[in-house]
Amino acid sequence: PEKASEFAFVYAKGLKDRYQHVRDVDEEKQVKPASYTVETLTGKHSFLTEEGTIFIEVKGDMVLVSESLDQDTTTQVERQVFTQGATR
Repeated sequence: PEKASEFAFVYAKGLKDRYQHVRDVDEEKQVKPASYTVETLTGKHSFLTEEGTIFIEVKGDMVLVSESLDQDTTTQVERQVFTQGATR
């Protein structure tokens, strides 16, 4: 799980190098847990860019990244990925 959180952090951090405008949609309303570190990203995050929304979600040792998909498609993929991941 730690490596998944580190990967998600690196991926999210790299968005500013790939897009001119990136805004963390959840940033204003998130409360950082006591175990929060700068190098990890856990839970579900949404970022707005000039090309669309990017979703990053970390569950255990799995990371789901969705770029340029609408919310409904992302939700369907999320269900498939995390349901199958839970059974392995």
